[in-house]
Amino acid sequence: MAISAFALQQIKESWNREPAWGSVYRRFDVCFGGLDHQDPRLRVPKCYEFNADTPTSLVEAASIQWLWLKQTGHGNDQLNSITERLIEAWKRDLTLIEQKLGHRITVHFAVGSGEPTGEDATNTTKVIIW
Repeated sequence: MAISAFALQQIKESWNREPAWGSVYRRFDVCFGGLDHQDPRLRVPKCYEFNADTPTSLVEAASIQWLWLKQTGHGNDQLNSITERLIEAWKRDLTLIEQKLGHRITVHFAVGSGEPTGEDATNTTKVIIW
């Protein structure tokens, strides 16, 4: 994925870090034109960035897929378990933080007003209601 050599070892170590807490949601932004793309540079996935705890695409991947499933009647379950895994990740992280600090914490969420599409506010709201 064209990840720089200096970062590769740190990435691998982060995958094996125990306990694996502190990050609830993460994603890679990649560019990939397909194996038969006319530009050979686009035939290999290239990593643009790694985003941790940025809930972009949660609404599409969790909520919209669920609504589509219910509205179309195609099967009786969603093909992913994003909602369930996020709930468990929050429970895990909050429990570990409480144990480490010795008291319960309050989590605050904020969204900047400068984002014109409303995507950040929608995604943040989705995370809060879980």
